[in-house]
This record gives sequence, structure tokens and C-alpha cells, in this order.
Amino acid sequence: MFFHLANFTRAQDSLRSPETVIVRIFEGYSGVGADESDCFIITTTPEGNNERKELELVHIGTKGTYQQMLHNQTKIKTEITRWNNQGFSVKGSTQILIGVIAVTTIILEK
Repeated sequence: MFFHLANFTRAQDSLRSPETVIVRIFEGYSGVGADESDCFIITTTPEGNNERKELELVHIGTKGTYQQMLHNQTKIKTEITRWNNQGFSVKGSTQILIGVIAVTTIILEK
């Protein structure tokens, strides 16, 4: 009886959905009509909670463009590394344009 119960438990474990994190990045650029409110990261945790982190609006053609891009890149990398450190790995990503906003979605699973 114990053998059958152990096999049943393993079968149930294999049917469970993986833990999933969704990181969605909204990036806007001032030269094409976006504003500060268009720039952020939303992370959906495995528990279904949503967390928002602000990004900087990148002002194309100004002296600060490079620094703004580096700032955003560092925030994005920090968010992905946070989940990598908890055992999640990137399973896929997509990017689309919605008007003047680039939207990148990254799926992580454990």
C-alpha cells in the first residue's frame, strides 16, 4: 500500500503547474510622445500579487539619454536577478509596441 501511495504522490507532484513570475516592462521615450507615467515594471509574483517599480523616461537626444538608459537597464536586471536568486529561470520573452510604448514581457518559472 505504501508503494502505491508514494507513486500517487509523485504523480500528483508532476501534474502541478510550475511556479511562475511575470515581469512586464513598459519603456517610453520622450522624443516620440511618451511621458513619465508610461515607464515602469510590473511584476506578478507566484502568489498573484502585483508589484510596480518606476523607470525613468528616456529623453532622446539629450546629454542624459545614456544615463537614463543605464538606470533603467540596471533596474530591469535587478528585478530578473531577484527571481533568479530564488530559483526561477527565464522561460521566454516577447516585445511589442503599444503606441509609443515598448512593452517587454519576461516569463520566469521554477
